[in-house]
Amino acid sequence: MIHVARNKVSFMVFEAGDVEPVKGVLRSMGNGDRKTADITEGQDVDYDLLAGILAKTSSKL
Repeated sequence: MIHVARNKVSFMVFEAGDVEPVKGVLRSMGNGDRKTADITEGQDVDYDLLAGILAKTSSKL
């Protein structure tokens, strides 16, 4: 799920219980089965990391 706000974009993935949080990049939500990356304007983004997380979590759907 992608949520756009005034100064950030939040990228949330589900079925992510086996994905470890990454400090400052990826945080756990709820019981840990959801993970969220908040991307703010001007922030460097590791697109390969996000793509890998999306690939890993979407393979379970």
